[in-house]
Amino acid sequence: MRKIIRTMLLCTLAVGFFGHYLVAQTGGEEDSTTEQTETENRVGKALKDLRTFNGKPNTNAKFYIYLQSASWCGPCKAEMPDIVKEYKKIKKAGGEIILLGWDKTPDDAKNYLKKFRAKFPGVMVDMGKKLPGFKRANGIPNATFIRPDGSLIRTGHGSIIMEWEDTVKE
Repeated sequence: MRKIIRTMLLCTLAVGFFGHYLVAQTGGEEDSTTEQTETENRVGKALKDLRTFNGKPNTNAKFYIYLQSASWCGPCKAEMPDIVKEYKKIKKAGGEIILLGWDKTPDDAKNYLKKFRAKFPGVMVDMGKKLPGFKRANGIPNATFIRPDGSLIRTGHGSIIMEWEDTVKE
């Protein structure tokens, strides 16, 4: 038990210390209404082109949560049951979670979602480079809330997903 608590504490400290490196890509200001309309849901458009596993994401979500996690990570596994429960509410509110898997293979990440009966889609982290607002975190679990245009709402330890209602109101 002490080993698990120590691992969770170290991961939390690492995310807190290195978290400032996770910066969203905002894409700059738009010059015209037409351009703004065309890029309104930049994240959704990017997700349409990605090869996902465990289902397809809602490409017209009101907000997105990139969850960086892996099957080999103790703190990630500890957070996953609560995230899975919260996903039903998030989905009902028009949000979407996308797992950005840090596993060695897509099958490992897919089995991780299956083990916890998670219904949200996933991609591998290297594929996640194509997602607006995505920067690889220096520690996991990590959650990043993104607006449809790809701009950052909030980022931090995976447990911030439990505070999603307050986060998306901001």
